[in-house]
Amino acid sequence: MRSTELLLTAALTALPGTFVSAQTTGCVCDSLLDLARSAYDRGRLDEADSLVKRALPIAQGSMDADLQGRIMMQQGLIAHARGNYVGALDAYLSAQRIRELNDDKAGMAEVYNSLGAIHQTAGDFRQAMEHYQHSMAIRTGLGNAREVAILHNNLGSLHEELGDVDSALHHHHLSLTYWTQRQDTLWQAIAHQHIGACHIQRNETGTARAHLTEAIRLSERQPRSHLRSIMFHEMGLTYLQDKDGLSAEEWCARGFTIARELDRLAMKVRCADCLSKAYDLLGRKHEALDWFKRWVALRDSLYSSDRMKDMARVELTHAFARRQLDDSLAVARERLVRDMAYTASINRERYQKRLFLVIGAAVVLLAAGLWNRLLFMRRSRSVIQQERDRSDALLLNILPNEVAQELKAKGQAEARRFEDVSILFTDFKDFTQVSERMSPEELVEELNACFRAFDAIIARHGIEKIKTIGDAYMAAGGVPNPSPDSTLRTVQAALEMQSFMRSYAAMREANGRPAFTMRAGVHTGPVVAGVVGDRKFQYDIWGDTVNTASRMETTGEPGRVNISADTYARLNGASGLRFIPRGQVEVKGKGILSMYFVEPAIPTAPHAGQPISAATTPV
Repeated sequence: MRSTELLLTAALTALPGTFVSAQTTGCVCDSLLDLARSAYDRGRLDEADSLVKRALPIAQGSMDADLQGRIMMQQGLIAHARGNYVGALDAYLSAQRIRELNDDKAGMAEVYNSLGAIHQTAGDFRQAMEHYQHSMAIRTGLGNAREVAILHNNLGSLHEELGDVDSALHHHHLSLTYWTQRQDTLWQAIAHQHIGACHIQRNETGTARAHLTEAIRLSERQPRSHLRSIMFHEMGLTYLQDKDGLSAEEWCARGFTIARELDRLAMKVRCADCLSKAYDLLGRKHEALDWFKRWVALRDSLYSSDRMKDMARVELTHAFARRQLDDSLAVARERLVRDMAYTASINRERYQKRLFLVIGAAVVLLAAGLWNRLLFMRRSRSVIQQERDRSDALLLNILPNEVAQELKAKGQAEARRFEDVSILFTDFKDFTQVSERMSPEELVEELNACFRAFDAIIARHGIEKIKTIGDAYMAAGGVPNPSPDSTLRTVQAALEMQSFMRSYAAMREANGRPAFTMRAGVHTGPVVAGVVGDRKFQYDIWGDTVNTASRMETTGEPGRVNISADTYARLNGASGLRFIPRGQVEVKGKGILSMYFVEPAIPTAPHAGQPISAATTPV
């Protein structure tokens, strides 16, 4: 390695003043760039940076635009790895300008992917999504399956940041399938690591550890050891979720050691946070405080407001430079027109016919250029509007319309109190035992099928989905728009969910496949609802009503809908339902509560031993 560098240096300095051919210069730069990539892959960032800085002036002197673009991209990767987002962004945008001028589509796809990564790391998810989508469109058009698989990995990572775990898993499994077919162990390890991270978000620590263990095994012989820092950190997170502070401390300490050796600022931030929480869990308060202080210092270094301003300044500077280039081209075109007119005036008699032909051609070209510019502007406006509509649709998929509009208008949404909200909880009976008979992929598919059906049911009944937690599903009627019939609609939705689960279970059992049964509970009362936090917005509700609704579900029976006395009081007299009194039931943390099972009313008149219909005689 060192001898190769010495030979390259000698090739450029042995004969001062002599002519060095463009071919020789290109070979030297390519060799320096290969050495820089090798040093980067081994985590030797200082060495990689030194090699790139030696290659850049040589490439600039050779006027080789493609070589300059590749060097700027490598310079951006090194700065990104060090947490120098401003330097990385500057390098990527410089490469973008070079590749645009050379109409290098594959190079532009690489630039868009890197810009997406830097904006994702800096927390600007909207910009990241736009750049990834631009890169995906180009790479799909070029038919580059390997680069498309890399983008699936990046898009999955972005959806992890956005809290959209289902979409993240979709992209990561597509990526894993491709890398498994190609027997690429490095990218298989990366895909397993991200799938593990998704299951951490779902609190599925066993599944997460299985994928992370496979990722660590596959990465054992890889030179890019900074990836193992990420894997060790996320393994530590699984033990934090299981309240195993000792194991969490061991894994996160290993991750921090690698991040410190390789000067990976972003990973030092994550591992420091993990260690602070692990020591707090172990009751070692002094060490927890020390690591918390270290985490704050590292985080402020990584995400300081000055750094974000510098990134914005870099983008504006490059945009201004691009505008200046466009203006210079316009001035050059105007000068060309004037020169042509002057030449024509001198040679009018001699070259009149030729002049008419030239002017006609110029007019046609100018008209074609203006028409193309008009079409481009129309397409640009259309793309911008489509992206804005897509962003709005994504926000409305996360938050109720009124809350989303308030958040867009004010930057925050105030929490509100609602006096009469009916809360629906469901979960699957013996979920752990049934899920053990399924593969992780089949389990995810089953949960997705059930929850998609639930989403459609509550949409038909006009009630709001709040969230899912593992196999539990939570919805509420009467928020954010109170209505007098919200309790009835909530109970009807619960009954329709049970009907769906019975049909779905019968279909699976007929095929010899395991199936879930479900408990459902409803309670009505006052809550506070709103959005909290600055990132990963989620509409949520709080109050004792939520706890009581959860108890209605846990004290119910599979296949039935259990409601509280408060809910029953609001439904008394409702047609189409019948109620089965359960009497006084002991409830953990709540004491004795009255409960009722509710079912669709039987159309015939009640007889002896049959539950009494609310449409005839109240319970």
